[in-house]
Amino acid sequence: MHYILGAKKVDHAFLFDYVESAAKDGLTTEIEYQNDDVVHKFRFINQGPLNASNQDILVNFVEYWQITPKKTMH
Repeated sequence: MHYILGAKKVDHAFLFDYVESAAKDGLTTEIEYQNDDVVHKFRFINQGPLNASNQDILVNFVEYWQITPKKTMH
């Protein structure tokens, strides 16, 4: 089965903490490019645990930021 789901940090703290820790350890892939005055930033990792109760269920995680001089959307 394949799904695309949205996840909020407040609802999936374990997953977001896992990704943050993996980023600090250099285990995520991060891509950044600029288009005029907009910076697009992507971070992803494959096969991360869904949550603390279901660590055997692995998911691919993608995070996106759009950064402009006025604001950052995440």
